[in-house]
Amino acid sequence: MVARPSGRGVTLVEMMISLTIMGIIAYSFTQVQSYITRFTLVSKAKQETTQESRTALTVMQKMIQQGSAGTFVIDQVDGEPPYSRLYFQTTTFDGTDREFYLYQYGSNLYMDYRDVGAAAWKQKLLTPNVRFISFFYPITFDNRLISVSLTVSKKTAEAKETFLQMALQKVRIINS
Repeated sequence: MVARPSGRGVTLVEMMISLTIMGIIAYSFTQVQSYITRFTLVSKAKQETTQESRTALTVMQKMIQQGSAGTFVIDQVDGEPPYSRLYFQTTTFDGTDREFYLYQYGSNLYMDYRDVGAAAWKQKLLTPNVRFISFFYPITFDNRLISVSLTVSKKTAEAKETFLQMALQKVRIINS
């Protein structure tokens, strides 16, 4: 029988088995880490698209409700989808008439407004991630009801997945 040296060492086979196990654990850790990162990015994108669409719809709903029913015009900006721009007028509490445009330009949703007769328009960006917006009358004989169809999209940081938040909202115009 051959006596083993009394030093504390490991054999080549033991070293190879240990390195293989460590490699498997390291590979598994990187896979789990990438899944956690992807899940975090996906959750964040879903939350942001939902929040952006709700915020934009709330602002548009409040403005459209205050509009005068006879002043609504639905058209489009050149080069943009049909029915993607809405023009209307409102009267403020102090009696000032104000004009509004809600429209899509590229992937941005804007609201332009000014007092009637003023030269300069003021512009506000409602959301930078619009895929599509459409304004239409759901009932053609009733001009006091306008539907807004909004699609907001967002890509994750990896740009592999796109998330859509689609919303359709009917808005009743209060001022006839």
